[in-house]
Parts: sequence; structure tokens; C-alpha cells
Amino acid sequence: MRFFLTFLLMMNSVLACPVEPHEFMLSQMRGFGDEVGPSLSGITEDDFKDVLLRVKNHYEPEVKARGLEMEYTLDWANDWFNAQTGWVNEKKIRFFFSGALARGKFMTKDALMYVACHEIGHHFGGLPRKSRWASAEGQADYFAAVKCMRDLLKNDPDNQKALTLEVHEAVQNMCRKVYPDDDDYQICLRTAKAGEDMAKTFSYRRTKSDPGSLLMLEQEPVEKTITSYPTHACRAEIAYQGAICDKGPEIPVSFSSESEGYCHEKNGDTFGMRPKCWYLPVVE
Repeated sequence: MRFFLTFLLMMNSVLACPVEPHEFMLSQMRGFGDEVGPSLSGITEDDFKDVLLRVKNHYEPEVKARGLEMEYTLDWANDWFNAQTGWVNEKKIRFFFSGALARGKFMTKDALMYVACHEIGHHFGGLPRKSRWASAEGQADYFAAVKCMRDLLKNDPDNQKALTLEVHEAVQNMCRKVYPDDDDYQICLRTAKAGEDMAKTFSYRRTKSDPGSLLMLEQEPVEKTITSYPTHACRAEIAYQGAICDKGPEIPVSFSSESEGYCHEKNGDTFGMRPKCWYLPVVE
């Protein structure tokens, strides 16, 4: 996790634009009711807490080591379909997760972990950014796949269950080509599937229909990098490409270069790069 320590020091000294507090107040109150809606995912409140606290507990020690705090709100009863993050002040990072998101159709425990990794990625994912402090939405996804999921799932006893997942055959083949080691291969499968399931959850939320497989779909390249949310299929592609990028968490993220710490054309990489459905490579 030491890849983001330099950034934490920088943030501690120069950050001056936290998310406005009222945004989080709305997230905690909006849509709150007396009864919790049904879980279309099968995820329970215990699952919700276990997965999200696992991410918190993994990153919090390093955050605290730099004199910073994590305010982490898990609101299972909240039916606002959302997760978000921001800065309270120059010393505290805030995270919020609603139970409605976890209860959404197609959500899985791995996909929920991926969501939490995405929120962490807004702070520690590097370039490109959407604001002075926040990595772009696509970059937060890419960080989740390349760095965070791989760090969290290393030697996880459940990795072998990845062999039972319904993962696109091309994804299976590429994961095995990149990762001869069984554990790394299984993490690759879990990560790609988690990103796809997250994307399917958001797609279903909007259309109320099963989008089918979102992996390996042909997509139009962008003319310039977009920092807002990519399409659902693009987000699934980000997870897949991040899963096969071999620049794992042991390689530091740069906060001055888009190519350092990740797969990139400039490095001579030929796979695992940010997909062009959201990203236009910068050749420094």
C-alpha cells in the first residue's frame, strides 16, 4: 500500500477543496425509510459490513500513519442507490456506502469490494483526474482493478471459487496467459467479473432489464479523455484490462505521470491498458 504515501503527504499540505458537507448529509437522509428494501442480490447486512470494512481496515493503517483519518459510514437501511467519497478537511477523508447499492440486482460481494476500491481510487489512483484531488471515474475503476483488488485478494482462501464463475472465455484465456500462477489467475478472474457485475448492477438500475454480458463488446474510441462516468460496457472493459495489467500494487502509482505505475503505450505495453472507450493516451 505504500504506493500512495507520497500523495497523502501532498494532499495533507495542499488540499483546499473538500466535498461540501451538505452532499453527505443528503446521502445519509435522502430516501431513508422505516423498512429496508428487499435484497435482489442476496447480499446480507453482515456481508455488506464485512466486505466494506475489509477495504477500510486494509487502507486505514497507512492513512493514519500520515496523520489522516478515514470517516467511514455504512448505512444498510439507506435506500439511496449510492456510494461516494470526499474530504471533510485537510485531515479527514470521508466515505459513504448505502445498503441499497449492495442490495441491487447483479451485485455480488466481489463487485461491492470493487465499488469500495473505486472510491479509494478517487484519492489514490493518480492521473488523469476529474478535479484537483479526485482521480477520474475511469481511473478510479482502473486503480480498483490494477492495484486494490489484487492487493486485497492476494492469497485469499476464496480465490479457488473463481473457477466456478461465469467469465467470458476470452477473459479466462487472457488471464491464464498473463498469470501462470494459479492464485494470480484466479484474482484476475474475480476482478474482471467483479467489474462486470458492478457495471451490470448500475445498468439494471437504469433500465430494469438484464444487460447480458458486458465484456468483449465493440466500443467507439473517445476523441479526448472523459473524466465523468464511462458507459457500463466501458466500465466492464476497464475492469478486464486492469485485471490483466501486470503492474500490481507493488509498483508505485505516479501523481505526475499517467504512464508510470500502470500499463501504457509509452512503456511498450500491448495489453492491460486503459481502454480507449474513455481514455486517450498521453505520450509525455
